[in-house]
Amino acid sequence: MTGQHADRIQAAIASDAAATSALVASWRRSSNLHRLDPADRSPARYLTELELGRARQRVEPLIRAAQPSLDRLYLAVGGVGCCVLLADREGVPVERRGAPADDETFHSWGLWTGSVWNEESQGTNGIGTCLVEQRVLTIHRDQHFHTRNTGLSCTTAPIYDHLGDLVAALDVSSCRADLTEAFANLISVAVVDAARRIEAENFKIAFPKARILLAPVGDKGSGALIAVDADDLVVGATRSARLALGLT
Repeated sequence: MTGQHADRIQAAIASDAAATSALVASWRRSSNLHRLDPADRSPARYLTELELGRARQRVEPLIRAAQPSLDRLYLAVGGVGCCVLLADREGVPVERRGAPADDETFHSWGLWTGSVWNEESQGTNGIGTCLVEQRVLTIHRDQHFHTRNTGLSCTTAPIYDHLGDLVAALDVSSCRADLTEAFANLISVAVVDAARRIEAENFKIAFPKARILLAPVGDKGSGALIAVDADDLVVGATRSARLALGLT
């Protein structure tokens, strides 16, 4: 299986599929840019406790804002063998939700706080590829670059801060063999909803004295929020609002 997966990826990279497939383009980045080997079975790399503490400190306001949404998302997906990870901009999970009975399994896969899931380290994967491409995506089983990760299914959404900058990624991962792509699509809906809730809560915390208004856009669930001060001046806008209204 290791050889078959690696051969399939190398064949795809050698073809011209990267021009039309975002997945193959990610495989190519993993191989050509980061010099990774799909057959490499080295375990996930972990930060030290000190490094993890510093990573958490850098996004502490976001972690606080995310707590209710992480709990709610875990209630929705935890019962079917999934864990929830909030990763920082560097692809390091800084907050996690998971069933204690699954802890040993998830830790062995690297689905844990302090592990490193950027594309540079792990190749194509939910968290790392989401952060590079800045879009919601699912990396299902053998879509992963490394053979060792082909047992995972990971659905991830980007999270933007109050300035509209990419700051984190929200991920739901499973290592169950019976998780279908159709069910992964349902998980994707829940992940996107939770990511928008986290962005909204973080935005409100960033502008505690402002009125928070829905921007006048067609999709009311897009998370397009603006902050208005006492003089009715717009002092802040979420990324969705900036894109919808053409704000810099």
